[in-house]
Amino acid sequence: MTNESNAFNRGYEEGRKIGKREVLQQLQSKLWDLLGDLFGTVEHTDNRHVHIAEYLQQGLSCKKEETEEKDDLNDTDWAVRKAAVEKITDQDLLGEVVKNDPKGCVRLTAVEKITDQDLLGEVALNDPDWAVRFIAVERLTDQSVLGEVVKSDHKWDVREAAVERLNNQSVLGLVALNDTKWNVRLASVNKITDQSVLGLVALNDTKWNVRLASVKRLTDKKVLGLVAKSDPKWDVREAAVERLNNQ
Repeated sequence: MTNESNAFNRGYEEGRKIGKREVLQQLQSKLWDLLGDLFGTVEHTDNRHVHIAEYLQQGLSCKKEETEEKDDLNDTDWAVRKAAVEKITDQDLLGEVVKNDPKGCVRLTAVEKITDQDLLGEVALNDPDWAVRFIAVERLTDQSVLGEVVKSDHKWDVREAAVERLNNQSVLGLVALNDTKWNVRLASVNKITDQSVLGLVALNDTKWNVRLASVKRLTDKKVLGLVAKSDPKWDVREAAVERLNNQ
């Protein structure tokens, strides 16, 4: 009987490695035959034997479900693939999805579950769908990659998301002075401490709300005085006067 048990265990482990549905189904059938030989029918075994049988059956069922989920990742229907991704926690499988699935919403679902910073960086820099890049950026902590995104992404929403996670003052300063989208410049100004950059923004930015945000962070009295005298927007002049009076 020991030899039969060992043979079954080897077969079961082989089934786990292969992961083929038909092998697992055959093993499940053999399992009950073997348990019958070892313990008699399940109805006449003690609780320990019942628990053994239930445990092994659950193991086979879980493996079957996992195999089916992998199969679903190759389904022609993107909704089926997306549903499969929602159940997956394996980081390698999620990585395959985000690199290979043609549907943006499926890749996005995978990115929401990825923790690997290298992979997130790759997605943030290269995915063709801006929404997928956006989600990747929101999960990034790598400052060098975030800096690259801020400099190169053509979608302002993605650049703004990267600015929100950036800590590098020199990069933030470049963004505040040069980004073509005022939303991104504003997000950068709100994180800048460099007084020289804030002064340049306060005096030169084309958007009054960006200048206003800069003035509210300024301490340079000379620049504040210039803004108070010359800014075309009264809200900005008023803010500069308030800053001067509070110093």
